Amino acid sequence: MPTEINEVNFPQCLVNAGERDAQKLLQDIMAMNPEERGRNLAQMLPDDAFDVHPVYHAVERVAEGSAGEYGKELDYYSDYIELFVESCWKYLHIPCVVEPYPVTESTRLKGMTYVVSQRVSGDISIVGSVLTGEKVFLEMARAFSGEDLQEVDGMAYDSMEEFINVFSGLYSIQLAEKTQSKDVELDLPRYGVNVIPEGSQKLEIALASSVGRFEVILAMDEFF
Repeated sequence: MPTEINEVNFPQCLVNAGERDAQKLLQDIMAMNPEERGRNLAQMLPDDAFDVHPVYHAVERVAEGSAGEYGKELDYYSDYIELFVESCWKYLHIPCVVEPYPVTESTRLKGMTYVVSQRVSGDISIVGSVLTGEKVFLEMARAFSGEDLQEVDGMAYDSMEEFINVFSGLYSIQLAEKTQSKDVELDLPRYGVNVIPEGSQKLEIALASSVGRFEVILAMDEFF
């Protein structure tokens, strides 16, 4: 988690422990003085809820409640989401937390959706995508580009593809170190509208953020 909250993801710890509603907590975080966030959040957390890898454990809880059966790939997925949460704060200045329960038909995003996706290939290949509604897509694209984007157009797609490419580059380095592989490569980012992501060992992760709810979807091969 970012240095602004002392490298410990207190928000995720609070959500995992059932201490705070995710969306309300994120609103409170944005209202806090940045210099006081770490102290304020630490004071909210019971001693027995402290966790140095709360995102990792939230992903495990999602997987346990999902229909799929996961093996070693769950470890890579958890690393992916942990780094993604950090990257949202660092590059977008958008705090987010994993909702520690499975995505279901009733909780899945409704209406028009937009997705950006990128494959990390090597000894282990993983495809990650960010699936959002229009509002969240634009907020994330604006945050990364610094431009006042008003509609989901070519510039918005370019911004989100650039963000996912930066993130995937960081993740590929981490994956190469973990697997001791020298052949990790990035495919070009892809985008789509109203995509129904598929893929082997698919895991859908819902995240609450300060700009709204979205999903990160992981699989071992291409979604669409």
